[in-house]
Amino acid sequence: MNKPVFYMPHQPVFRDESLTIKMRIVFDASSNHSFQHLSLNDCLWPGPNLNSNIFDILINFRLNKFAIISDLEKAFLQLTLAEKDRDAVRFLWTENDTLQVYGFNRVLFGVRSSPFLLSASIKTHLKKFHDEFPTTTECLNRCFDVDDFVSGADSLQDALEISTQAVSIIDQASMVLRKWTTNSDELRQLWKREGLENQLQDNPISPRVNSTKVLGILWNTAEDHLIVGTQSLLDSLSNNENTERHLLRTIGKIFDPLGLLTPFTIRVKCILQVLWMKEISWDEELSPDIQNTWCQWVSEVPRLSELQVPRYVLISTGEQTDVLELHCFRDASQKAYGVVIYTRVVKDCNVEVNLLVLKSRVVPLTKITMPRLELLGALLAARLASKVKAIVDLKRPSQVFFWTDSKITLHWIKGSSKRWKAFVSNRVTEIQSLCDTSAWAHCPGKQNPADFLSRGVNVEILLNSDLWWKGPQFLREVDFPTDTGNDDTSISLHDISDELKKTSDYSPLTFTVLNHNSFIDDILKISNNYMSIIRVVCYVLRFIHNVKNIERLAGDLTIKELQRAEIYLVQLVQQEENIEWSFIPPRSPNWGGLWEANIKAFKYHFKLVAGNSKFSYEELLTLTTQIEAILSSRSLTSLSADVDDREVLTPAHFLIGRPITAIVEPSLVDFETNRFNVWQRITKSVQTIWKRWSLFYLNGLQQRKKWVVNNENLKIGDMVLIREENLSPCKWLMGRVIALYPGRDNKVRVVDVNL
Repeated sequence: MNKPVFYMPHQPVFRDESLTIKMRIVFDASSNHSFQHLSLNDCLWPGPNLNSNIFDILINFRLNKFAIISDLEKAFLQLTLAEKDRDAVRFLWTENDTLQVYGFNRVLFGVRSSPFLLSASIKTHLKKFHDEFPTTTECLNRCFDVDDFVSGADSLQDALEISTQAVSIIDQASMVLRKWTTNSDELRQLWKREGLENQLQDNPISPRVNSTKVLGILWNTAEDHLIVGTQSLLDSLSNNENTERHLLRTIGKIFDPLGLLTPFTIRVKCILQVLWMKEISWDEELSPDIQNTWCQWVSEVPRLSELQVPRYVLISTGEQTDVLELHCFRDASQKAYGVVIYTRVVKDCNVEVNLLVLKSRVVPLTKITMPRLELLGALLAARLASKVKAIVDLKRPSQVFFWTDSKITLHWIKGSSKRWKAFVSNRVTEIQSLCDTSAWAHCPGKQNPADFLSRGVNVEILLNSDLWWKGPQFLREVDFPTDTGNDDTSISLHDISDELKKTSDYSPLTFTVLNHNSFIDDILKISNNYMSIIRVVCYVLRFIHNVKNIERLAGDLTIKELQRAEIYLVQLVQQEENIEWSFIPPRSPNWGGLWEANIKAFKYHFKLVAGNSKFSYEELLTLTTQIEAILSSRSLTSLSADVDDREVLTPAHFLIGRPITAIVEPSLVDFETNRFNVWQRITKSVQTIWKRWSLFYLNGLQQRKKWVVNNENLKIGDMVLIREENLSPCKWLMGRVIALYPGRDNKVRVVDVNL
């Protein structure tokens, strides 16, 4: 059987919160029937990720006054599966106590390559409509995550245009965009007029609020707020386990791509780090002090359902603003460091400040000084701000401001990075490359909301702190101060002395050592054997590599290392001989008359012999390789004056260090090609080219010029080429002149040759 065959296990999955299908069958393509066997997903290539980043989509989602979401109905099942692959997605089903074998004709969810196939199909389809609907197709390209479409617009008309055009475009791919949801009642009424009423999402997934899910985040469409779903988290906490495994499982239940819960969840991450440092096993009971901290955190979880974050972060009136400001605050402590970004817009003396996104990390296990931790927070701020600005700038221009309560960090960022040790220097260099250093300013610690990230807060403070949700008071003023009264970055030398590069107190003294013994002379003292010298050079190069790189070379010398050593040795000899390369201008063969004439002559014969032949790539490569050997076998001059030495210098000596030898094949020139196999056909072409070109080459060497020019007579001991028609390719008949027979004019025309 040539086709791959795989039987997928399956089971029902029940989802009461689903709007469409409460129970669905889920197929497991990752199931391996035994330890030795591979699953279907193990054998598939996932393809490149063509989906937009969830983070990017959600940031863009919060910048639109009119938000719209939708999804593709049974998206994967709209793609036909190639017939040759259908046996790989079989499954068993019982019907009337009879076991039946079924197979999928469509792409299905859960198979490793399915997301790529869906995304590639959608993007290919969208290209057809780019000229007709450029704005909508660009929006669909950027705002699709697998089968979820999350977008919006700043005006009612634009939102209607995007949604109606999107339906039309997707409909021509025989797909359906359904479950349309928006925060605008006006837009919903317009959808009904356009005939989208059958596709509207008209029932909430949560009985307590009119909410729906947007890429895993709950969205209250009536109030236009993002809310926190705590049910799965509370279910996980209901078993009252107090182990490290349970803590990690609980953290995994929290899906928070924008980091809105980070001040609360960072407390658990810090507990996990303490457990890790104490090397407590996964299922060991927590110590009483850690257990008390954990239980306090668990008791606060139910109140997270009270959290409501405005989805739209710009002016609530929806008026367009010239510039959107991004304000980044960062802070660090001995437990964690983090950054929070706020949007700030001003229109007609109205100031709107909203929390956009945040990120935090626990401190590394290795001991790091407080100034370095502050610098790590600054680097995290620069990276996050750079990413957010790139997303926001697609919507409207933005300006970034950075705030820190660390004077040392400000001093490092605003100064030269070359003064400091590697840790500080490398991070300052990256910060300076990501942002304008003039955008950094000082912020007093009491007005720094990022302090919530570095230390963590309880749920009461998280819910009610204006500093956290609206930023410091000075941001809410129409003309906020560019400095907060303490932007002096000058600090005492004692604060930064540990990070300064060490410098010598002595003046540098330069020595010039003249070594007249070259490297080649030194290794020739070790051995006169060529291969021994190559091995010595090889070990020297290996030592240099191991000193410079973390990955060390060891064991027996490889062919690649030996080749590299030989090339290096040749290059050293060339350097000592002061070889000067002379290159001809491109497309100017007349500059290289000597060798270009040879190439031209050979091309002429090659075209005559093989011009009409049809060769595969491998056949043509074999033919040209043998032709290269023929060209490199021609003699240039004798290697010595010894009359008994028949060896001559050839181009092959420069390429491989020795003359080229070829296997003697029977002559096939006079036979018909139609009876040959592939090798014989190539051999005949080579022999025919050799026969024509060698004759042409010999005739070119024996040019008879007019008598007005005196040519040098042959001498005893000269090496001569002897014409012989029956020689195989790469074979040249050579001889030495041993006797001369001059004519009456003393011109030598007859000689004796020793073959």
